[in-house]
Amino acid sequence: MSHRYPQPRTNRGLLSPRTVGLTFAGVAAVLMMSVAGVALLQVAGPQSRLFTETGYTVRGPFLAFFDDNGGLQTFGYPITQAYSLRDDQVVQTFERAHLQLDAGGVSLAPIGLALRLGEVTATVEVAAPFVSFYNDLGGVEQLGMPLGPAREESGLLVQDFERVQLVQDRDGQVRLANLGVVYLSVFPPPASSLSGFGGDVPTLAPPESIHPTVSVANPTVGQGEDQTLFLVIKDDNGDPVPGLRALAVLRHDGGIREVIIPPTDADGFSQVTFRPPDAEPGSQVIVDVHILLGESLWQIETSYFQWW
Repeated sequence: MSHRYPQPRTNRGLLSPRTVGLTFAGVAAVLMMSVAGVALLQVAGPQSRLFTETGYTVRGPFLAFFDDNGGLQTFGYPITQAYSLRDDQVVQTFERAHLQLDAGGVSLAPIGLALRLGEVTATVEVAAPFVSFYNDLGGVEQLGMPLGPAREESGLLVQDFERVQLVQDRDGQVRLANLGVVYLSVFPPPASSLSGFGGDVPTLAPPESIHPTVSVANPTVGQGEDQTLFLVIKDDNGDPVPGLRALAVLRHDGGIREVIIPPTDADGFSQVTFRPPDAEPGSQVIVDVHILLGESLWQIETSYFQWW
């Protein structure tokens, strides 16, 4: 089955990716366009690092997240390869955490909840000795809410969170507990992901080169009107790439809104209709589409304008 969708025009150099005020003449010019066009394509994923201590390689977005958030000191060593779950989400387990990759990027998986270490209760606070460490690692957004009050175990102060367990050693130092090791013993991954190796061998098949195209149905959208986003993905041979997941991040007036895009079909095509965020009339809304391909994230950008 073939699909008919608007063909994008490139807007390279036309507008910078920020809110832009429109004059009446500017709006008239925009109305003559069929779609807002592709502005940027970036690839994330080729970097990799082999940890000979455990025999596992960390690559791409996982490696960037690992390095940006303290590396070995925070997460410990990788104890699996990256592997895919049934829903095609890519994950990798470290000694102290379980990382997950989706079209929105890398985050800590909620293994505290999976291990049933407690329940989220609004009245429970982060214990004073953990507050600084907790905030430095991203607080509730990164580590999640407390699952219970701090307690003493074998002379150590311990507190459970949605995604990690914090421990204060006898010398007063705070660190993540080895919750990834515990998680792995309860939820073992496929056997292939536990096979270490002595070289930089890809965990998953190397990502093929893709050529995504994104466009919007309406170059301008009035307040309260719907917008439709079209995504087409092909490979180097021009063949459609089915089953890829994507996330659209809408940026406007300093605000951010996320829209999940359904997986591409057999024709490499996907579309989603949504109610746009309440951007200021006359402003540009940047649509940054993140596409997940194996252990790589691809980004492509388009835009439209908010009308009165």
